[in-house]
Amino acid sequence: MNYSRLTTKLLTILGTVATISIASATTLYQNALPTIALNGNPAVNETRSNASVIGSNYGAGSGYLAGDAFYFAGSGYNRVDSITIYEMSNGIAGTSNAPSTEFSNLTLYYGLDGSALTNSKVLSTVAQIDAASTQVKYNGVTDYQSLYSTAFYSIYAITFSNLNWIVNTGVYYDFAVKGVGIGGNSLALSVSDPNHSGAQEDQQLGQFLFFFNVASPIISAASSAPGCTPSSTCPTIANFSHPANLNFLIDGQTGVPEPSSFGLLAMGMGVLGMRLRRKS
Repeated sequence: MNYSRLTTKLLTILGTVATISIASATTLYQNALPTIALNGNPAVNETRSNASVIGSNYGAGSGYLAGDAFYFAGSGYNRVDSITIYEMSNGIAGTSNAPSTEFSNLTLYYGLDGSALTNSKVLSTVAQIDAASTQVKYNGVTDYQSLYSTAFYSIYAITFSNLNWIVNTGVYYDFAVKGVGIGGNSLALSVSDPNHSGAQEDQQLGQFLFFFNVASPIISAASSAPGCTPSSTCPTIANFSHPANLNFLIDGQTGVPEPSSFGLLAMGMGVLGMRLRRKS
């Protein structure tokens, strides 16, 4: 074996990994909360840009989870460190309605589009949910107003972090969120019309996706993005006729080594270690 070439390759990979490890995370993808045309009754105001879709706390084989699809342009691989979604509280603004008081656990499922979403991140304790949740407002001043009520509801940004998910560019991926409610609470996630929300939308994939439970904790996309067929996977919200994307934020790092490089690194380090032990 050519140890010189192997050592050079290992040092190159180590340098890349070291560079990535010290680089700060950046925003890779953003379907931001809308900034204009907020609230109001869409039955009489068809310019409303914001609404919410209710996910589920159902068991395997029934119900649905709300999620969406995304992809990164360019070439190479990116690392997804965190995904942030926006939850509309079940209680009216000003009451005790933090996510940890409404859900016993929250689970993010994620994976390649059109296949079983086998990766997951679970927030299962009050401390975890509290640490991951931050109350936010539209434009810093406005809460969410329901489609069916004059009441206003608090908005919480919930971040699932430490994902370390390596994804390829130019390939569609999906994610979906499940919340197990306390006292019948349901997980309602923010969506907005990208055509007139006034906010940054990285992709206009039509409408958010429904993901149906097929086996707990694995869920499978009912269709492939961005086509959204059959149409039942891309529903309109009642009294909200506009296309709607889920609002979410992805942070991570661009230009990371492909997954096979990490395998080569582990193998090479083992071989190099054996060589050094023989020399000693």
